[in-house]
Amino acid sequence: MVEQKEDVVNDTGLALFRQENFDHNQSSKMNSQQIELYKQIQSFSLDQPNAQLSFSQRLARDNGWSLGYTQRVIEEYKKFIFLAVVAGHSVTPSDQVDQVWHLHLSYTRSYWQEFCPKVLQTPLHHEPTRGGSSEQL
Repeated sequence: MVEQKEDVVNDTGLALFRQENFDHNQSSKMNSQQIELYKQIQSFSLDQPNAQLSFSQRLARDNGWSLGYTQRVIEEYKKFIFLAVVAGHSVTPSDQVDQVWHLHLSYTRSYWQEFCPKVLQTPLHHEPTRGGSSEQL
């Protein structure tokens, strides 16, 4: 069954990403490389040790979120990043996940020198949408 333009929402009520032409039957199983990638992404810490204001604290402060909510959004960011790498088509993050991605991009050494080459093993650029009616909610 192919769905058209549906927000994927997890059990916390966060919209993970905008899903387009996602075939549940084809994507229900991960291969061993995808499983390893997922584990690597999940184990990557956005918080640097000994930082006076950690990534999570800054994200919470900047968005007016509780630390608990912030941790859930970071978990969804990591799931989104996995999907962005393996989906084979463009995926669009929720506003919350996009806030994590924007902040992560501003931590350039973490994102471009650690996360992309060592965890994802590929660059993952944040491209703006092109707009228009095909990208409306």
